[in-house]
Amino acid sequence: MSFRLKTILGVALIEAVLLTALVVSGVYYLRASNQSQLDERARTTAKLIATMTSDSVVANDLATLDALVEQVLINPDISYLRVRGISGKVLAEGGDPEPLSRPFRPDESAADSDDDGIRDIAQPIEIAGHRFGMIELGLSTTALDDLLDDALRWMGTVALVELALVGLLGLILGQYLVRQLSSLRDGAKRVASGDFGHQIAIRGSDELAETGRSFNAMSRALAGFAAEQRAARDAAERKTYEAESILTDAVASMAEAILIADDRGRVLRVNDAFRRFYPAISDDILAAGSLRQILAVTEELHGAPLNDRMQELDTRSPTARQVALSDGRRLLVDHRPTGLGGVVIVAKDVTELAVAQERARSLQLELLQSQKMESLGTLAAGIAHEINTPMQFIGDNLRFLEEVVDEVLALKTPIDTLPGDFMEEVPPAIRDSLAGVARVGQIVGSMRSFAHPDPLAPEPNDLNESVRVTTNVSRNLWKQVAKVELELDEELPRVPCKPGEINQVLLNLISNAVDAIDEARAPGAVGTITIRTLVDGDMAEIQVEDDGPGMAPEVRARIFDMFFTTKPTGKGTGQGLAIVAAIVAGHKGRILVDSTPGEGTTFRVRLPLKGNREG
Repeated sequence: MSFRLKTILGVALIEAVLLTALVVSGVYYLRASNQSQLDERARTTAKLIATMTSDSVVANDLATLDALVEQVLINPDISYLRVRGISGKVLAEGGDPEPLSRPFRPDESAADSDDDGIRDIAQPIEIAGHRFGMIELGLSTTALDDLLDDALRWMGTVALVELALVGLLGLILGQYLVRQLSSLRDGAKRVASGDFGHQIAIRGSDELAETGRSFNAMSRALAGFAAEQRAARDAAERKTYEAESILTDAVASMAEAILIADDRGRVLRVNDAFRRFYPAISDDILAAGSLRQILAVTEELHGAPLNDRMQELDTRSPTARQVALSDGRRLLVDHRPTGLGGVVIVAKDVTELAVAQERARSLQLELLQSQKMESLGTLAAGIAHEINTPMQFIGDNLRFLEEVVDEVLALKTPIDTLPGDFMEEVPPAIRDSLAGVARVGQIVGSMRSFAHPDPLAPEPNDLNESVRVTTNVSRNLWKQVAKVELELDEELPRVPCKPGEINQVLLNLISNAVDAIDEARAPGAVGTITIRTLVDGDMAEIQVEDDGPGMAPEVRARIFDMFFTTKPTGKGTGQGLAIVAAIVAGHKGRILVDSTPGEGTTFRVRLPLKGNREG
C-alpha cells in the first residue's frame, strides 16, 4: 500500500469516525427530544380526554361518550381510544381494531412503544379525588419515526459529501507528500548503492524541505567518511601485508616447530622447522590442511592418544607437555588459542635441557643423600653418648645384682635372710636397668625411623611421629643449648609425604634454631625451641619457633639461596635451607618464615592434606 493511499485512507477514517459520532449523537438527541415531547403530549391528551368524558361516565351517557371518542379519533396521531367504567367495563371505544383486540398494557418507557409503534397511556377518570373510570389511549409514533428517518438520511448525505471532500483534500495532500518523500526515497537508494554525496532537489521551506536539506548534508558527510574509510582501509591493508610478511619471515626463521590452525581445524601455516621436527608428516598431509590428520601422525610419534590431544585443543586453554619421540628426542609441545578461535602449536627441542634437568635431579638426590649421611654422622657421637649413659648404669646395676647372686649362692643363704640393705637396693636396680633398656630401645628406634629409606611415592604418614623421632635423634644437639617444647595436635590427620625427607627438613630447622640460640645466648642461659603441628584449612602445618636473635630483612630474603650462609667459614655450607625448600616444593607445599630482629624466628612448613594440592 502506497504512502499516498495510506494518507487518504487515514484522513478518511478519522473523518468517518468523527462524522459517525456526530450523526449518532444527533439522532440520539433528536429521538430523545421527540420522545420526551411525545410522552408529554400523550399525558396531556389523556388528561384532557379524561376531563371531557368524566361527566358522561358518571351519568353513564354512552351516546355522548361515543360522540366524544369519534371526535377525538379525528386526530391522525391517535391510534385508538377506550373508555372504561369504574368496574372496568368498556363504555366506549374506537380506532385501529388491531391494538383494541389486544389486552391493554400501559408503556413504562418510550422503548416499550418500539414493538408496535404505539405509545400506550392509561389515565384515571377522577372527580373530587374519587375514581369513576379509566381512559386507555394509544398515540401513534409513526410520525416521529418518519421524522427521525428523514433526519438520518439528511445527516448521512451531508456526512458522505463531507467525507468525499476530505478524501479529495487527502489526495491533494498525499500527492504533495509523496512527491517530496519519493525524492528522499530515490536519494536514499542512490546512497545505499554507494553513490555517497548524491544530492536531491529541494522545494519549499517546510519540514519536508528541511528534511531534504538534512539528507543532503548526511550524504555529503557519508561521502567524506567513505573517503576516509577507503584511505584507512588501504593503509590497513598495507600494514596487514607488511605484518603478514614479517610474521611469515619470523615464523620461517624460528628454530621451534610452529603450526597455526583456524577454528575449523584447518591448518593455515607451518614453518620449515615443523617439517624437520616431524619428517613423517608428508607434503600431501600438509596440503590437505587437516589438523586431525596431522595429530593422527604425531600420535604415533608422541605416543599420546589422539582423543586426548583433540580434547586439549577443544578446551581452548593454554597447555604444554613434554613428549619423547621414537628417535630419543624430547620435545616441549605447547598449544595456545588464538583470538579468532584457532590454535597455535609450538614444539621446541628440549632434549639437552631434559638431560640437564635429569642430571640436576640426580645431583640433587645425591646432595640430599649426602647431607642425610652428613647429618647421621654429626648425630652419631651424640647418639652414642645418649646410649652410653643408660648403658653405664645398666652395667653398674647388673654387676651389683651379680654380686648379690654370688653371695647368695656362696653362702647358700635364703634370700629372705639377707641384710635389709640388699633387699632394698635390688628392686630399684632392676627397675633402673629396665628403664635404661627402654631408653636405649627408644633411641635406636628413633634412629632406625630417621634413617629408614623413603618410599618411591608419598604415603600417608603421621607428622607428629616425625617430630618426636627427629627431636629424640637430635637431642644431643640441643640439650645443652635449649629446651624443646612440643605442642602437637593429636587430631592431626595423616599427611601424604615421604617421612625421611620430612625428618631431614625438621632436623635442618632444629639445627638452625640451635645455632641461632647458641650464637646470642649468655653463658649458662638456655633458650627455647617450640615445635607445633596444626591444621589450617586444607593444609597441615609444622612450626619451628626459636627465641634467638632473629634475622634482618636482607638476610631473610636470601636464606633459601643455595650456598648462602651467615655462619663462620667451616661451620656452614649454605645448603641446608635450600634443600629444605626443595623438599617442601617436591611435596607441593610451601615454607614460610617470620622473623623479627631481637625476638626470634618461626619457620612454617605447610603441606597439603591431599596429594598434589598447593596452599
